[in-house]
Amino acid sequence: MVKRIALVAFKFPPYDQVGARRWTKLVKYMAAQGVEVDVFTTDWGRGTVGMSDVRDPRIRIHRVPCPGLHRLWYARFDRQTLAGRLGWFAERVLTRFVRHWPIFEEARFWRRLVGTATQVMTERAIETLVVTGPPFWSVHWAAEVARRRPSARLIVDYRDPWNALIAERPTAAMRREHAEQVEILGEADAAVAVTEGLASMLNDLGTGTPVHVIRNGCDPDEIRDSGGVGTAREPLLLHAGNLFAGREQPLERLLEAIAGHRADFPDLRFVFYGGFPAHLARSYQALIDTGVIEIKARVDPDTLMHAISEAYACLQFNAERMPYALSTKIYEYACLGRPTLSINYGGEIAELVATRNLGWNASAEDVADIAERLADIQREWERDPSRTLDVETTTGFGYPQLAAQWQSLLDLPTDDRPPQTVTPS
Repeated sequence: MVKRIALVAFKFPPYDQVGARRWTKLVKYMAAQGVEVDVFTTDWGRGTVGMSDVRDPRIRIHRVPCPGLHRLWYARFDRQTLAGRLGWFAERVLTRFVRHWPIFEEARFWRRLVGTATQVMTERAIETLVVTGPPFWSVHWAAEVARRRPSARLIVDYRDPWNALIAERPTAAMRREHAEQVEILGEADAAVAVTEGLASMLNDLGTGTPVHVIRNGCDPDEIRDSGGVGTAREPLLLHAGNLFAGREQPLERLLEAIAGHRADFPDLRFVFYGGFPAHLARSYQALIDTGVIEIKARVDPDTLMHAISEAYACLQFNAERMPYALSTKIYEYACLGRPTLSINYGGEIAELVATRNLGWNASAEDVADIAERLADIQREWERDPSRTLDVETTTGFGYPQLAAQWQSLLDLPTDDRPPQTVTPS
């Protein structure tokens, strides 16, 4: 019997940022393993990023319109043209003055999803509905679909915490959102978290819903195509991704270490792809002017993978309030053989780096500790500029294995699933 699932993923190709990456790869490999997937997403324009991964006859993509400003928020503008300058100006104004208005909440007005998904699931006899968040308004609407089809299983995939800051910001809106999360999780047949720490948080909500851990990972097709593994490299440390949402603090400690202890690691250079806090770029302009650090815009995944493979080591930053191993890049770094300097506050991410021998941990609160780790990296590069991680350290990080874990979860009988954290083998 053919296995079919419906997937609600607001961010999906050609959306080209990290929010689409997990399910782009899972869908790719689940389809390759024989699962038919009906994906419900919205229109992200005419881009091509990720589309080759999801062109498979077993994957059907339904573009459900969603009113809102998510396309403007996501857009990149060519400021060399008049239209680009006007678009950039509009986005800046809206971001500055109305970013916290409801219309900026992605998927808030995605009501059309309910009718479309219900109809398709009925016509195709699909009895499993998976929804991934954020944005968590997509979870809200997927729960409505599940209520219309009570025979279907609902599985909620948590790529990030929903409203973990309720204790810090106990506003009426946050309390309502927290109550909705508890209600939906209580109705779900299962939840999936990308880390043990996030799974523990979900278990603490006390709904009794079984919580499984299926991590993020890397795509072996991209790894094979990247090239450069095992060769001598320049002493370059690379970071991929945006450095906001609490990552500014560990980044600033790193910059302090570089500026104050440069003599201890004179050859190391640092390159950052993606969003970089403007105030830190201004404060450390001297490091930019001398070429010690370089800030680059986002690039397509293929270009980024090649750049990672050519770096000697990579950088990873964790926000203090989320010590989980949420990063997708740390797995991709490892699969490319690149050791990582993780600047964190301890917790699950530090344990992952230590137990899997992925590189070095440094305290995000201790500039001297960061400087010492950078000096260690300088010495390691001098000793072996072609250092590559052992293959054993990346066992289980590939999306084919993660897709198989999802298949195992889908095969579990509903009534037999225990109300505890389970990590599929």
